[in-house]
Amino acid sequence: MWRSHIRFIIGVLSNYSLSLAERDTPNQNTLKTTFQFFARMNVISKSRYLEGLWCPLLFWCRFNDPSRIPELDRMSLFRMSVGHRIGDLAKGLFQGGVEVPHGSDSIRRTLELLERRVPLFEPAFSSDGLFCKVDLLVPAHEDEWDLFEVKSSTKVEEKHLLDVAFQLYVLKLCNVKVRSASVIVVNNEYVRRGELDVSGLLSSYDVTDEVLPLVSEVADNVAFLRDVLSGPEPKVSYGIDCREPDKCPVCSKVLEGFSIFRLHRFRSKAYELINEGIIDLDSIPGDVRLSDKQRIQVDCERSGKLHVDVPLLREFLGGVEYPLHLLDFESFNSAIPLFDDTRAYEHVPFQFSLHVVKSRGAEPEHFEFLAEPKGDPRAQLLDALRVVGPSGSVMAFNVGFERRMLEQLCDLFPESSSFLHGIIDRLVDLQVVFRDFVIYHPDQHGKTGMKAVLPALTGKSYGDLDVSRGDEAMVLFQEALESGRRLSEGERRALLEYCALDTQGMLDILRRLYDLAS
Repeated sequence: MWRSHIRFIIGVLSNYSLSLAERDTPNQNTLKTTFQFFARMNVISKSRYLEGLWCPLLFWCRFNDPSRIPELDRMSLFRMSVGHRIGDLAKGLFQGGVEVPHGSDSIRRTLELLERRVPLFEPAFSSDGLFCKVDLLVPAHEDEWDLFEVKSSTKVEEKHLLDVAFQLYVLKLCNVKVRSASVIVVNNEYVRRGELDVSGLLSSYDVTDEVLPLVSEVADNVAFLRDVLSGPEPKVSYGIDCREPDKCPVCSKVLEGFSIFRLHRFRSKAYELINEGIIDLDSIPGDVRLSDKQRIQVDCERSGKLHVDVPLLREFLGGVEYPLHLLDFESFNSAIPLFDDTRAYEHVPFQFSLHVVKSRGAEPEHFEFLAEPKGDPRAQLLDALRVVGPSGSVMAFNVGFERRMLEQLCDLFPESSSFLHGIIDRLVDLQVVFRDFVIYHPDQHGKTGMKAVLPALTGKSYGDLDVSRGDEAMVLFQEALESGRRLSEGERRALLEYCALDTQGMLDILRRLYDLAS
């Protein structure tokens, strides 16, 4: 039954995008047209099938109340385009292949091309109100075929097995014999040196044995989803029927209004309580055990007052040495390695902001670097980074990322390892006082990241910036780099303003901490 394998759905369609084989050029108009077509015809595609098992309410809304589902944001569309490019690379592994044209004629053209016994790219199949496109269908001996599903992830995940199972079920209805089923993923151990080696970048895994037991469950799953589709709006139990409510575009909107949902590191227990009708922090039963951090949050949100552990705060501030350097990197992580000595999804820094304060209370100096989107930016970034002095703390917010960027630069430029290790050895993490709840403001709502702490303590925010998130900066730069175009003046200004606010924000937070400690 469908529930026996619902555990496989964790994380599926977290950006509720179409699968590789079902998408065209990713834009809102194309997606709307596709969704509206399937909804009007009550056709269940493989993406909708997986979506329905992930959250029946989301599935119901897709067909019956699509206005409740927000449009995909720029990051989601970018991820889809990445998947499309990986798919195009995978096609190059099979010589003599034929692309099945998109559109209303795709099923008829697929039937014609099957007779030619050549590799088919994105053939379309439909039967009994079900529809799927197969990424790659390659002829095997006699009248059989090998099926390949292409994913831009770096490992075969359980959700991929359900994806392939649905395809095998539909192909069986269409009397297409499949000998084997495989999933092609990105190999993040491959290091580019010279021309891109697609056979090294992509790895194929035979999943036939794992998938066959799931094929027998598709019919029951489809019957369940059709009942959902034809019935009233389903009531879901969070964490059970909807497996990841915080990532569901429908359920997450409901949960945002519940204060108990914002309790720090309390998600699974919060779902249980919400399902019982307990939605506010004030209503948490006395027999529910809370951690010390959770208790601090509850007390602060009830009182509306700031929590400060002054001795621990003074201890932290006492370890800050001047001249103080406040550092923040921005990076991109392409699925397809663009430069020598890089792996798939390896973060490549292209920008930094640095505020230097020579002594406590002194006016800061600001230094910044933003590479032009052409070629490997790391050598230029390293040269610009030499404004970091030989003494004093180097502060970052969530320092693990900055440490990793510096260590990667050490590996790439061993002749500069002494300078870079001199920075690494002086790193101080500003986030630690918030992560440890040395300080907690009720307006943080359980979060300890920069986007929550800065407005809570200083009143400043990223809301008015053209680029207000790290992933937006990454997409903007990477798209320019891959298309070979220069950044416009407006784009450069937006990137510089965003990165500068990260380090200026740390400085503003630090000043507030000194006030609280005194």
